Amino acid sequence: WQVKRQYGVKNCFTVVPEDVTIGGQHELGATTVADGNNVCVKRSGCYPLWRIEGTGMLIYKENDGKTFGAVRYFRIFEIGTNRCWRTEKNENVGLVEAASDQPPMSQLYELYRVGDIIEPIIIQSTHSLNVLAKGATAIKKVYMSTNPTTVDDLLRNLSIQAQTESRDQGWASNPEKGQWSWFEIAIFTSRPAEGQEVKPGDIKQYEGKPLTWTSHENRLNPGFQWLDGAKFTWDHPLFRHVEQGNCIVLLACAQFPLWENEIRNGKLLIERIDMNRLQTKQ
Repeated sequence: WQVKRQYGVKNCFTVVPEDVTIGGQHELGATTVADGNNVCVKRSGCYPLWRIEGTGMLIYKENDGKTFGAVRYFRIFEIGTNRCWRTEKNENVGLVEAASDQPPMSQLYELYRVGDIIEPIIIQSTHSLNVLAKGATAIKKVYMSTNPTTVDDLLRNLSIQAQTESRDQGWASNPEKGQWSWFEIAIFTSRPAEGQEVKPGDIKQYEGKPLTWTSHENRLNPGFQWLDGAKFTWDHPLFRHVEQGNCIVLLACAQFPLWENEIRNGKLLIERIDMNRLQTKQ
């Protein structure tokens, strides 16, 4: 979301999506509007205003008590009323009467200039790994992993993306039937060994299903290629399910006879909040 100041109007802003498609086409006129008890995105000739008020601050400290960052929380109010935004899991953004005492976290938002506070982290591996499928059962092996997740990681990590220098076997009898050499990003409850074959139950589960998502596929080619995986951002289920001590793991996968996945370089690109550059004016 982008918060835009309206010149000449004190403490009132428009809140517009960074990118939105309405009716199959990109629209520059989309903005947030009150629609009953919900906040909706609509195309509008005028831009409804919202009042934004600071509510509280969370201070992050080192073990020795030294402050290394602060995040201030805000509430977004409908103009002329005491109704504010509320975000609950798996629900539309709603408009509710603002709590008179300590507001719940569902009514609080963080505002910061994202481009100014991103700290890129690169985890790289250069060992070779080959996965060769022999039947209809998918073979998955661990290529690389993050360190066990810390509380600091849970607070700061914004996204993760895999890059691989990899290839498949370079040919397929029926290429129109799909690509069966691919990579996944998965959550493990502890750090696995590199190269280990993944067995049922190794991957962390939620409601009986393994927490793993397709990152990208190899392209049918006998030569090694650098390929970019999908970028998993903080609002993806991956970040909802990762907990302290868990590891985020890159899996090399292949399925069906003679399908192959060979990798010789890999990276995990992590974007995180740089708390040393995150400053909030009082």
